[in-house]
Amino acid sequence: MIDQNINILLVEDDALTAQTNKRLLKQYGNVLVANDAKEAHSLIKNHKFEIAFFDLNLYGELDGLKLLTLAKMMSIYSVVLSGE
Repeated sequence: MIDQNINILLVEDDALTAQTNKRLLKQYGNVLVANDAKEAHSLIKNHKFEIAFFDLNLYGELDGLKLLTLAKMMSIYSVVLSGE
């Protein structure tokens, strides 16, 4: 049985990719989606996440790298995604 009480953060700036990945991940827990680094930063600060999926290239910037550092400080297991 899968624990539906885990919180999953998905950081993705492409709406279709975010929607698809959220649909795939929701069977594993509660999925919150951030579309940019600012929104992701706020979610990380205000919620407890067990795992996060980060797109490295958000709107042409490598903001995902900065978020990885914050996630590490918050003890969030992180997975890097990139279409590059």
